[in-house]
Amino acid sequence: MFEFDARQQKVYTENLCYIAKLFLDHKNIQYEIEAFHFYVLCQRKADGFYMVGYFSKEKESENNFNLSCIMVLPAF
Repeated sequence: MFEFDARQQKVYTENLCYIAKLFLDHKNIQYEIEAFHFYVLCQRKADGFYMVGYFSKEKESENNFNLSCIMVLPAF
């Protein structure tokens, strides 16, 4: 599991959102993603790490709703 702050890794986390958009038609990328942390779940193999899925979580939430998006690649 790897953690990314969207404020520091903007391009990478935007690309995660675009991958999720391929599988989730209700995924919205219109608002700023800098308010989120992204947690990428990977499978470790001999030649490196491979993404299995991710979830994003709001850094601060007024309503205590902090989980934003969960996406697991169809092969897993």
